[in-house]
Amino acid sequence: MWARALRVPEVGRTDNFFELGGHSLLAASVVAQVRRVLGVEVPLRALLESADLSDLAALIEGHRVTEDDPDLTAEAVLPADLATLARPHEVLAPPATSPSAVLVTGATGFLGAHLVAQLAVRTDADILCLVRASDEREATARVLDNLRSHGLEADPARIVGVPGDLAQERYGMTPDAFAALARRTEVICHNGGRVNFAESYARLRPVNVGGTLEAMRLAALAGARLHLVSTLGVFLGDAYRGRPVTELDPPDDPEGLGSGYDRSKWVADRLAREGRTAGLRVSVHRPARVSGDSRTGRGNAGDYFSRLLATCAALGAVPDLPFEEDLAPVDYVAAGIAHLAVTSDADDEHHYSNHHYFNGATISYTGIARAMGADLVPWGRWRSAVLEGGERLPLAPFAATLPEATPRFERPLFDCGRTEKLLSAAGITCPPADAALLNRYLDHLGAGRE
Repeated sequence: MWARALRVPEVGRTDNFFELGGHSLLAASVVAQVRRVLGVEVPLRALLESADLSDLAALIEGHRVTEDDPDLTAEAVLPADLATLARPHEVLAPPATSPSAVLVTGATGFLGAHLVAQLAVRTDADILCLVRASDEREATARVLDNLRSHGLEADPARIVGVPGDLAQERYGMTPDAFAALARRTEVICHNGGRVNFAESYARLRPVNVGGTLEAMRLAALAGARLHLVSTLGVFLGDAYRGRPVTELDPPDDPEGLGSGYDRSKWVADRLAREGRTAGLRVSVHRPARVSGDSRTGRGNAGDYFSRLLATCAALGAVPDLPFEEDLAPVDYVAAGIAHLAVTSDADDEHHYSNHHYFNGATISYTGIARAMGADLVPWGRWRSAVLEGGERLPLAPFAATLPEATPRFERPLFDCGRTEKLLSAAGITCPPADAALLNRYLDHLGAGRE
């Protein structure tokens, strides 16, 4: 089954699924094959956490169950070297009115492309982009190609590729190269990370936690402002369900966080806040779901929600789910982060704090069906249609993960008033998640109403 999914001639008992080229979408197809051929229901998470083929075989035979239950609070202890490097706020020079160089991680991603474009518009700074590449030329080319792929642009002369790896100490640089990067950098927008809601904490830790620690070390060395892009998913634990949550509320309780991704982001978020207490100038930006551009409708066609919309359009049916969806357009989120990262007109209480990006004007599944002109059907019926549709439907890679029971979701009551007030003063406002926005997305996906 692994060989078929990975398109390799053979697989040995000690081979690792990911080292052979696997990823979460291929893992979902293996889970479906195991169910169909062996009649065994294996959680996708179990496959993703299996060390090798024999590990999964043992699980299928019922010999053991894999676990990913780290002590997240213990993981989020500030390393001694960072506590030493950090300096009190008052010792540091005040933020520059306009930085001459901004370092961006994650510049080859979806939000990263928009963040680079917004920084290019809002500053005259050189935009240093940390990218996995063999040299500066390749790194720069990857950033520019990614901008074009999202219909964006920036002055190529201001885009400077910086070869580096988020999972490595000093991003894989020599001490001298890391120090030289620090001397040049005034602001860091740490947006990079491994985004996968199915993988375990252990697999995501090197990039999502380790990469954040290296960004903090760079900020400490440079005396730079650090803007960490976290997620409102850090509040999806048991303690916050149905509770009001503002930018002033710390996500201190990780109990009940369901995915390795949210766990890894919680640890990174907590470390950044510990760094702030120790003296680093750190702001934490927490978006919820980042959707497509509100003006063009162009989004990340490969993400779950985009695939769900396109699948609903193909079926002419929308599942009747008992919760609403939030859609924070990427242009709004990127503009907000870029503005707050490079302006110094906010006082320190605002500037070195937390900023939330949640679109309170949510849309129900009834509203989605109405906007699409599609039927609203029970979950079981819709799920069966998706499974029967097979590979022809955009949601096919996620089909194996769709639960039989109707999904239920109770999120916190996010209050983003403080962030919205700051951004509104700069002319940055979030459009509502309404039929007009939804249909722009559907048009871009080629699934708009006739």
